[in-house]
Amino acid sequence: MAFLAAKMSKIEEASKKREEQANNFISQTREALEQKMEAHIEKRESFINDLKYKLKDHRESVEKTRLSLEMQRNEVRNAVEEKYKTAIAQRNEYKKKMLDRLKEHEEQVQRVQAGMLKKMNELESQIQSKLELAQKRREQLEREQLEKLRSHEHRAEMVRQNKERLSSENDEQQTASSG
Repeated sequence: MAFLAAKMSKIEEASKKREEQANNFISQTREALEQKMEAHIEKRESFINDLKYKLKDHRESVEKTRLSLEMQRNEVRNAVEEKYKTAIAQRNEYKKKMLDRLKEHEEQVQRVQAGMLKKMNELESQIQSKLELAQKRREQLEREQLEKLRSHEHRAEMVRQNKERLSSENDEQQTASSG
């Protein structure tokens, strides 16, 4: 019995030892697993923090780029608007200059037309006075020629009368001398 009791006690000691070893193994395994889990959690948190940092940097970079592009877009828009305003102002100024030139040209045309009309009227009056003068001269010449013609006819008549008289005197003398 003592032998059995010793064997039992050995078995109990062995089973306690096994249980103790199993508990030690379980506790060591649990500690190792917990350490691994903690290391994994720390690693994951470090990875997440690193990823958050990279995302933050990327977001800041994107925001800077967006702001830069927005500023460039605004600058380009302002430049285009300024250029457009300048172009409109230049076009309006050109229109105004052209209208002024057209007005000046119209005024010049009116002055030239008025001058031409005045000259034409002067020329018409000169021509009319010359025509009247020519008409008076023609009438004068006609009168003078009529006068000359009358004078010439009068002389011719006188010459005929003288001839007739002479010829009648000659005839009388001849009839007187023949008779």
